[in-house]
Amino acid sequence: MSAEQVQRNAETYVNQLSRILDVSKCVIRYNSEWLGRMDMTETVKLLSQVTLAQIMQRTDFNNRFANGLPISMHELVYPLLQGHDSVMISADIEMGGTDQLFNCSMGRQLQETQGQPGQAVLCMPLLKGIDGSAKMSKSEHNTIGLIDHPNEMFGKVMSIPDALLPEYLHLVSDFTAAEKQTLLGALQQGENPMELKKKIAWNVVAQYHSAQDAQLAQEFFQNQFQNKRFEEKEFRSVSLASLNLSPANSLKLLDLCKELKPDESRSNLKRLIEAGSVTVNGAKVTDAQNPVEISTHSVKVRIGKRGFFEVTA
Repeated sequence: MSAEQVQRNAETYVNQLSRILDVSKCVIRYNSEWLGRMDMTETVKLLSQVTLAQIMQRTDFNNRFANGLPISMHELVYPLLQGHDSVMISADIEMGGTDQLFNCSMGRQLQETQGQPGQAVLCMPLLKGIDGSAKMSKSEHNTIGLIDHPNEMFGKVMSIPDALLPEYLHLVSDFTAAEKQTLLGALQQGENPMELKKKIAWNVVAQYHSAQDAQLAQEFFQNQFQNKRFEEKEFRSVSLASLNLSPANSLKLLDLCKELKPDESRSNLKRLIEAGSVTVNGAKVTDAQNPVEISTHSVKVRIGKRGFFEVTA
């Protein structure tokens, strides 16, 4: 990635963190401050602090080596670079998923080598994505974004497989331990899983938006997805002039979808179009380059399960 792309990505991460932390009280550091200035001598000194045997203790490396699978040199070096970040900011604690335990522990080891107190390491279980199989990841297109619109957030939680309900109840809701136990018990006693999904979805939206947004999102979901008639769906009105598109009246479907859902990658939007998951005025369109005519009449575009837009000229 270019430095500009990294900067744009970093801004989205800070935006997401703002739903949890008061970023006005945070100091944001970029590791390019120190890694970008390191010369070869400093790099070799860093590498000399860890042995290959220690690096190979990482389960992933050990398994790949045992099975004759390739391990690139930059993969071996990466834990040291991440660990060096902890040294440079004198970290007290580092948080990550369980897949980051080795890297976080490397930071602790390098700190102690440098005479610093070793940081505490807090690792959390990896959350499965809304598809129910892979871990939640943008590359898997199975995420619930912390800055998603309340309606989108509620709908995504409602789409998770029933088997994920205990996991989501424990990992993403902020119910008390007693409340979680009661809700889980009701599910085990035969309560309709849809009821627990609604409670979790409401709870998640309330955490990152507000209780009022959660209530409105629940009402929207009930009206939008339990009512099957296309003409009665609620479409979000979008002015064509507000979109960064030209010419004004003849647009490629993929370009229009990207403007309507800027957080989605073009590749994922193209995949949705080709899979028949995008409709224009109620008709499926499977050609991403298909022109969409917008003149005096509005055009209703549905993208995936939850994206309803009415584009007006």
